[in-house]
Amino acid sequence: MNIFELTAAAAAVADPTPQTCPAAGFQSVSVCVPVTVTPFATPGATVTTCCGDPIVNPGITPCAGVKNGVCSFTVTQNLCVKVPVVFGAAAEVGDTFVDCKGASADDICKNCGGDAPGIPAVLQRAAEMGATGCGCG
Repeated sequence: MNIFELTAAAAAVADPTPQTCPAAGFQSVSVCVPVTVTPFATPGATVTTCCGDPIVNPGITPCAGVKNGVCSFTVTQNLCVKVPVVFGAAAEVGDTFVDCKGASADDICKNCGGDAPGIPAVLQRAAEMGATGCGCG
């Protein structure tokens, strides 16, 4: 092993946590989803009102109407339907690509601008720019 390999191996043992550089990207999108409204009607509790006094006849008298029949009628009601819809998006990343620039035993990263803002700072700046920071709100 050379000194570069020994240094890298020692660093990996001392700190096994991978180092990352968070980044954020924004995409203005228009999202469309078909919505199907299926009407329904649920009857409420019935209210029965007696109209006049009952008629009581002695013995069995034939009843008017249809045996085991039903009476039907139609009720029409215009509706305005509020349909809450929650939009979201899932993100997937594709294959990674690397363009190897070179290797050195010297610290070639010391002048690469290590003070770049992290994700929270980027999102805070986006919030200050607008509701979403993407020009869509």
